[in-house]
Amino acid sequence: MCRDSRTETSCVEGHLESLGVMNCLQEYRWGVEGQPDQQLLTAITETEYELRTVNLLEERARASYNDSPHSWTLEEHQTFMKAWDERYRLACGKWWNFKSKLPEGPWLRGFELWRSNPKWYMHRMICEGCEARHGCCSRNCGCCLKRLDNPDRKLGAGHCTTDCPCCIKARGFRSEGPKIGDPLFEPYKYRDISLPMRKAILMGASKYEMDNNVGFGLPKVQEDLILL
Repeated sequence: MCRDSRTETSCVEGHLESLGVMNCLQEYRWGVEGQPDQQLLTAITETEYELRTVNLLEERARASYNDSPHSWTLEEHQTFMKAWDERYRLACGKWWNFKSKLPEGPWLRGFELWRSNPKWYMHRMICEGCEARHGCCSRNCGCCLKRLDNPDRKLGAGHCTTDCPCCIKARGFRSEGPKIGDPLFEPYKYRDISLPMRKAILMGASKYEMDNNVGFGLPKVQEDLILL
């Protein structure tokens, strides 16, 4: 007999997964029991923005030292990098703490399935957002995808913030804004993110009908997730 508890895969989930209609599966998981607490989801998305920002600040500091080694002492550079490393590790701890508070059930299964692929952020809609903000996805540099190359910073891999060194070089200046980013890149409150974008970020669900069966992002799928 079918069971649909908070801890075991429901008959509907199992059926959709067996059919390979992963977009339908994630849409079902998104709505079957409602979303977790909005403040918790805000905390997760904002912490992910912080992780990306720290990654890019480290990248900027490294590039600055390599371009002008005489303007830094080695000790100054190491102290600076250590400070960013500590901030990254603190943010990682925050993220895992928030994630651990997500309740068991279909929604969490959908989130974990989507995030099990390290390229999740290369979802077509998320890339379109980066392109619209004139981030690296608006150029052919490939920086966003390359951020996965650092195995110690995979949790902070993602799209551009105002501190992206490639974007600063392309613009010729750094956009000034609040402490952690300007209004163009700021970590919007969860309630202000459009519903399709929420689904793309947290579950990988797509508004594109053609994407129902294409490279959804299961670990076994090899296609680049930009196909989504």
